[in-house]
Amino acid sequence: MQEKKTTTALTPETVIQRSPNQHAAEIYGEIIALNHENHNYYGITGIGVDIWNAIEKPQSMAALYEQLHREYDVDEERLLHDLYQFIRELAANGMIVTLSPDQQQVEENT
Repeated sequence: MQEKKTTTALTPETVIQRSPNQHAAEIYGEIIALNHENHNYYGITGIGVDIWNAIEKPQSMAALYEQLHREYDVDEERLLHDLYQFIRELAANGMIVTLSPDQQQVEENT
């Protein structure tokens, strides 16, 4: 599989998914995740839990934004800013990967 840590610029077409190098569980509405590469634990709360659950399978940034926009009554610019900031933070900590367009096709067909 052609996965890579997210270090490139995020665009609406960027497809992301949780990294296979982590393990996470939901406890009392919070996600507790362990990155197996750096051995750090992370806590994810609030709307971050919904984002985390949505990226269990490959999602484009545009699709993720649209899903959240339908679910939350929030200013569009604020949502876009906060979503990209959160995804960049996950990427910086090795918690997500980007997928190549061919891999996305394979994932969607399985």
